[in-house]
Amino acid sequence: MVKSNERRTGTIDDRKLVTKYQPVQIRRSRWLSVVVAILLIPLGLAARRFRAQLPSVIGECAPDTLWATMVYFIFALIAPRRPIWQIVLATVIFSFAIEFSQLYYAPWIDAIRATSFGALILGRTFLVWQLACYSAGVAIGAGLDWIISSARPCSANRATTPA
Repeated sequence: MVKSNERRTGTIDDRKLVTKYQPVQIRRSRWLSVVVAILLIPLGLAARRFRAQLPSVIGECAPDTLWATMVYFIFALIAPRRPIWQIVLATVIFSFAIEFSQLYYAPWIDAIRATSFGALILGRTFLVWQLACYSAGVAIGAGLDWIISSARPCSANRATTPA
């Protein structure tokens, strides 16, 4: 009989093959998340600085896309055992909140945005197309995370079958 936390997957030689459900666990390296996030900082700054030398679409989207990818890996660093979809959701919410916060004008936040660091973190002007750039950056981060996490073996991902 199959228990509620088990499932029947088929028969072999008239014996029932039963496999226990095992949640897929992420094998995410914190060090790798740190390295990727740190490497994305100069790439994003270079994309911002040399925007005019890049093709127009790339020059406009690359800095924001790289920023969102960096934020993805920072969230992955903070919560290394969370599934990719949760990191994606948190990053999209955070990135979109930063972009929509640019619709708010007050002297104190405008003073922060007037600094170089404040402009890099908070931005200056709300542009709806930047939401697409953020989404692309999060997708790139999730894809890289999935590739990297899939390459790392995890014993909990393997199903066990009784002999």
